[in-house]
Amino acid sequence: MKKSTSERRKLEVRCRELTAILVKHRDNYTCQKCGRTREQGYKIDAAHIRPKGRYSLMQFMLDNILALCFNCHDGWWHKSSEGLPWFKETYPDRWLRIQMAGRQTRRVDLKELIIALESEVAGLERVQGKEQA
Repeated sequence: MKKSTSERRKLEVRCRELTAILVKHRDNYTCQKCGRTREQGYKIDAAHIRPKGRYSLMQFMLDNILALCFNCHDGWWHKSSEGLPWFKETYPDRWLRIQMAGRQTRRVDLKELIIALESEVAGLERVQGKEQA
């Protein structure tokens, strides 16, 4: 039993790493709240809209994650009641998709998800390589 729990945890960590890469790339390594960027020296986090503890089946859903700088993520998103209303107003289509996904509780095959996420990340790296050449 312990081995399978440990294996699942490793798979979850890898899925989190890959989804963070995709979300930060999608959001151009820019805080979606204040506009700070990685190029300006700010740490950009992948922040969950619906918390991964309570909504574990949605924790790897890209619509449920957005890029926020550390200050906005830690100091505003987690400590303010303004975050969710701001998200709903700023991203109404994504909020609708998150709401619909929340009603569909389907267990995720993490091994299959890793294959799909790694493929997407590899595609990003290929495109970035071509852009830099």
